[in-house]
Amino acid sequence: MQVAIDIGNTFLKAACFEGNRLLRHISLRADAALECTLATWLAKLSVTRVGLCSVVPDLTHRICSILTAHESVSILHIDHTLKLPFTIRYKPQRRLGADRIAAATGARLLYSSQNVVVIDAGTAVTIDTLRADGVFLGGSIAPGPELLRAALTSGTASLPTVQLELPDGELGTSTVEAIQHGLMYGMLDHINGALSRMRLVLADDFVVVLTGGWHKLVATHVPDIDHVDQHLVLRGICGLMVLNPPAA
Repeated sequence: MQVAIDIGNTFLKAACFEGNRLLRHISLRADAALECTLATWLAKLSVTRVGLCSVVPDLTHRICSILTAHESVSILHIDHTLKLPFTIRYKPQRRLGADRIAAATGARLLYSSQNVVVIDAGTAVTIDTLRADGVFLGGSIAPGPELLRAALTSGTASLPTVQLELPDGELGTSTVEAIQHGLMYGMLDHINGALSRMRLVLADDFVVVLTGGWHKLVATHVPDIDHVDQHLVLRGICGLMVLNPPAA
């Protein structure tokens, strides 16, 4: 059985696949219990191969220690050197994050005949473009609401820490609401603005695919979303394992 693992800044997500079919999945907060819980989950599966996508190097080493305890398991590390379903127009290619590669792969395999914009709204908000001819053009990276809140709290002396939720009304009528408007609409307005700029690059129509922890909020307030797939990165990792079979 093949398992895809996506190590993010806030959560680790994993799924097991039979072919391209996702059978089961798990999402774990990156805390002290992570490794034990993941090891218990993996022990219930007959794992032969793991695709590992990570943006957290220290945690990558710890997860690899769990995986290498099983001698029969081979690991595919997701990066730009693999066989990909697109070509990368991005400099330098080695700086293109594994999560962005996996999300772009998932979108490319699902919508190969169309221009695609991939939005991953999580701890960071990444927005990337893929042309229908299979060229990855690049995009934007911005802080998500958690990072914006942390920066505002640490960088000011008097502003309070607020709940990350969208308040009612078009204007914040208190300091708390004003901060919430800034944090939450900061993400939403960035996404809407980025999609407007994408139209200048992709003259033809494009499909917008959304994933990430903030997908529900974004899907509600960004009208141009065509598809929501919370497992897009995991599907992309699975696709890369198919494109890059283990050495004979």
